[in-house]
Parts: sequence; C-alpha cells; structure tokens
Amino acid sequence: MSGISVLRDGFRVRSPGDWLGLSSEMTSGSTYGLRVDNTIGYFALTGEFNYGLTEKSDREGFVEDAHYRGFHQIARLCRKFASDAMENVRRSLDEHARKLIDAQPAGQVPLTDPLDEVEKVAKASTDIKAIADKATEDLQRGLMELEQVDREGPVDPEVSRMKAMQLANAAIAAIDRVREDIVPNSSQNAAIRRLRQSVEDRQEQMVSLYESAAVGLSARGLAHELRTHLAEIRQKATAIQNASKGGLGEHNILPLIRSIRSSCTAISNAAALIDPMLPRSRSLRDEFDVNEFVSEYLENRTLSFEKSGVRAVHVPIGGQLRVRVNRPRLLQVLDNLTRNSTYWLRRGSLLGQAVTAPTVTIEVNRQGFTIWDNGPGVDPHVEESLFEIFVTTKPDPSAGQ
Repeated sequence: MSGISVLRDGFRVRSPGDWLGLSSEMTSGSTYGLRVDNTIGYFALTGEFNYGLTEKSDREGFVEDAHYRGFHQIARLCRKFASDAMENVRRSLDEHARKLIDAQPAGQVPLTDPLDEVEKVAKASTDIKAIADKATEDLQRGLMELEQVDREGPVDPEVSRMKAMQLANAAIAAIDRVREDIVPNSSQNAAIRRLRQSVEDRQEQMVSLYESAAVGLSARGLAHELRTHLAEIRQKATAIQNASKGGLGEHNILPLIRSIRSSCTAISNAAALIDPMLPRSRSLRDEFDVNEFVSEYLENRTLSFEKSGVRAVHVPIGGQLRVRVNRPRLLQVLDNLTRNSTYWLRRGSLLGQAVTAPTVTIEVNRQGFTIWDNGPGVDPHVEESLFEIFVTTKPDPSAGQ
C-alpha cells in the first residue's frame, strides 16, 4: 500500500519504482521528510480533464512527452509542499519545546554550565562513598562494643537500649545524608537536558558538515573541469587568430575571438568563488587596495542589484587601504554578507516590511570594511550566534552559505 499512486478514472496506472523521488528526501540530511515506506497517497486523474496524458500500451506508466513532464513537475511541487510542511512544523515544535525547557520559572536556581554540574555529581559520588564507609565503620564498631559489654557481665538494660538507639539514629542520619546527595536536584536535571540537546544539535550539524564536505569535493572537480575547458577555448582562440592572419577575414573573426576570451574571463571569475575550497589555494595571498576591491565587486554585480531592486552604495576611504590576504576568500565573505542583505531586503518587501529605497552600504575604513542595510535587522534570538556555523533564520536552512 505504501508509495504514491496514480489513478486514472479510479484505476491504478502502474508507475515504475520511486517515480516521485521520495528516496531523495532520505539522503537530504533531514529527519522529518517523506519516506518511501511510510507515505501513502495518490493523484486522482480523469480521462475527461487529463486527456493529454497517454498511457503506455502495457499500462506501466505514461508516455514521456510534454504533458507527462508537466504533470510530473506539478507532482514534484506537491511532494515538496508536503515535505516542507512537515519539516517546518516539526522543527518549529522542537524549537518551541527547547524554549520551554530553557525558560526559567521564578525562584529557580540559574542554570550553570552542564559540565560543571557533571563534575559536581562526580564529586558528590565520592563524598557519598566516604559518608557510607564512615557510617558502616561507626556502626560496626558500636555493635562490637555492645557485644563486648554484654560478654563482660550483666549491664543495665536501659544503658544497652540507649546505646543501641544512638547507633540506630547515627545510621539513619547517614542514610538521610546519602539520600539527599543521590537524588538529583533541578539544576542537575536541567544540565542533563541541556547536554542531551547539545548532543542532538551537534548530530544535526555533523550531517550538514558531511553535506558541505560533499559540496566541497564537487566544487573541486568542477574547478578542475573549468580549467580544462578554459585551456581548450584559449587554444582554439589562438588557432582562429592565426588562421585569420592568413587572410580568412580577420575583421569577421576577431570579434568572435574577443567574445570567447571574455567568456573565459567570466568563467574564471565564477571559478574564483569555488577555488578557495581547494587546499593549495588557501595559503595564496595577494596584496591589493580594499577600495578598488569593493568597487570591482559592485561593478561586476550591477545587473544583479538592478534585478533585485536594491541600490548598492560604496563609501570609500580617503587614500588607500592595502591588505595582504587571500583575495577569493575575502570575496566570498563580502559576497555572502551582501547577498544576505539583499535577501532580507527583498523578503522584507514580501512580508510587508518594505522600505522606500532598499540600500546596501559598504563603507571602507582604516580597519577594513563595514556593511549595513536599511532592512528589518537581525533577529534578537541569533544576535550572539549569528556567525557560528550553520546558524541561519532563513525559512530554507539549505539556502545559507
């Protein structure tokens, strides 16, 4: 029964394997998405309204054509909506539960470092053992004294009773002390919850780290492939130029050559964002002026800002600010911060928080550069952790860098 079926006028049209790609949800790093074996659903089609879909002669799916591709695209959107809905609701519930746990009722002892609480528990265990050993030793010594007195001759029963009561009271007092130290208090319970939550958070981050490592490996292969193609394009461009000098219409060929070389430059710039992931590139440093660096960046992304409806302003410093740093990695930082500003400015307009003139400002000063915008601002919940790994408030966590 499991899986997503396609019904045509109530009759099932067999679909080969995991036709909707539910298994991809299982490898996306999320633990909340749809699964092949625990999802049941169907698409109800009719011959009257969906006549463009043509079944294969053996009723094993539909003929691959424009109609089927359109239906398949709609089906994938439905799958994404269902999966995203579950993901967002379940993650929000987890986040809400976490906030309830972290909330401190009035009068509660403030939370301390969980590791400090663990150390206190370990020390308390040692103290408990010492208390138990001393109580056992005192009790055994008292019993031996009673037996010794009883063997030496008749004694007053009241004296024996009082001695026995003293021993019993001492033992009860020792047991009470041990019991108080054994029972965990509220701060220790809170520390255990925080440790458990921290472990779960780290496990989620590990999954994201593995995915990032996979992206990095792919980027390494892509950078290598780009260089291969670039070398080939330059070779052909040189061959065309040599041929044109032989009288084959140089004025017609040279513009094409310039176009090819411009494409090479554009591909090199695109590869520059991937190149810093390569181990050999991380140690390479260039010396350049930050003013020129920012101006070049904004000039290359003029079209992108225009499409976003965002104005970019560069406030230069008087004179030069020369730095010696890995240029592509600094470009990644500048690009990521600017893209974040652009994203939230655009999203603010969608959420009714639009500003009259959305602007991103990059000011170069003696310490480096400062970026700010006139958007909604940073969520107070992530002010302290904003630059930690994988921290984002975007609806789609995978959309971040």
